[in-house]
Amino acid sequence: MILMAANSVGKMSEKLRIKVDDVKINPKYVLYGVSTPNKRLYKRYSEFWKLKTRLERDVGSTIPYDFPEKPGVLDRMWQRRYDDPEMIDERRIGLERFLNELYNDRFDSRWRDTKIAQDFLQLSKPNVSQEKSQQHLETADEVGWDEMIRDIKLDLDKESDGTPSVRGALRARTKLHKSRERLEQDVQKKSLPSTEVTRRAALLRSLLKECDDIGTANIAQDRGRLLGVATSDNSSTMEVQGRTNNDLQQGQMQMVRDQEQELVALHRIIQAQRGLALEMNEELQTQNELLTALEDDVDNTGRRLQIANKKARHFNNSA
Repeated sequence: MILMAANSVGKMSEKLRIKVDDVKINPKYVLYGVSTPNKRLYKRYSEFWKLKTRLERDVGSTIPYDFPEKPGVLDRMWQRRYDDPEMIDERRIGLERFLNELYNDRFDSRWRDTKIAQDFLQLSKPNVSQEKSQQHLETADEVGWDEMIRDIKLDLDKESDGTPSVRGALRARTKLHKSRERLEQDVQKKSLPSTEVTRRAALLRSLLKECDDIGTANIAQDRGRLLGVATSDNSSTMEVQGRTNNDLQQGQMQMVRDQEQELVALHRIIQAQRGLALEMNEELQTQNELLTALEDDVDNTGRRLQIANKKARHFNNSA
C-alpha cells in the first residue's frame, strides 16, 4: 500500500507538458503540431474532435474541458475558410488548452487513463512486470484487510461459558479504529473502487455496532450485580464476573475515548464532503455563466439573422 501511494503521488506530481506550437496548411485541411517531452505528432482538427466524442461515449459523460467547436452558422455566413489564419490560431490555442486540461487533471483521471487518450499521444505504457507488481500489491492489500477483519471477529467471539467477551470487544474496538483510519487513507489516495469502499465501510459499521451491543449488555449486567439483583453469593459472582470495578471503569473510559475518536473522524469526513460541495458549487456557477453567455450569443445571432432577412427582403423589393 505504501508503494502504491508513493507511485500514485509521483504520477500526480509529474505534469505532462503539451504544446500545440506548429501548423501545416495543406490544400484541403490543416495539421496541428502537438509536442510532448518525448514526441511530436501532427493531427487534423477532425482527429481532436473524434477524441472528444469517443471519450464522452466511452466514459458516458460530457467532457468538462473547453474544446474549440466546429464552425457555426455565422462562420459559414461570413465565409471563413478552413485556412483562415485567425480561426487557425484560435483553434491552436484552444486545442493546446484542451489537451493540457485533459492530461493534467489531478482530480478526475478517468478521461486521460482511457486507452483512447493514451493512444492519441502515443504515451508510454507500463511493462508487464510493473502490471504484475501492481496486481501483487493490490492482492496483498486485500489479504491484509481480510486478516484484520478475521482477527476482529475472533476477538468478538463469546467466552467458553457463552457470555460475550468484554476484553475482546475492547481489543476489537481498537482494531476497528485502525481499520477505519486505513480505509480513510485509501479513500484519500483513491486506491480502491467505490464499491469496495462501500462494502468495507458497511462491514466496519456492523462490527462496531456489535462492540457497542456487547458494551451495553455488560454495563447493564454489572449494574444489576452491584445493586444486588444478581446472586448474593460473592464468590460465585466474582467467578462469573472475572474482573474488578476498576476494569469496568477503564472499559467505560475506553468507550468514551473511542466515541470521541469517532466524532473526530466523522468531522473530518464532513469537512471533506463540504470541500467537495463547494467545488461543485463553483463548477455549477461557471456552467451557469457559460450558459448565460451562450444564450447571449444565440440572441445576438437571432438579431443578426433578422437584420439580414430584412435587408434581403428590402433588396428583393427594390429589385
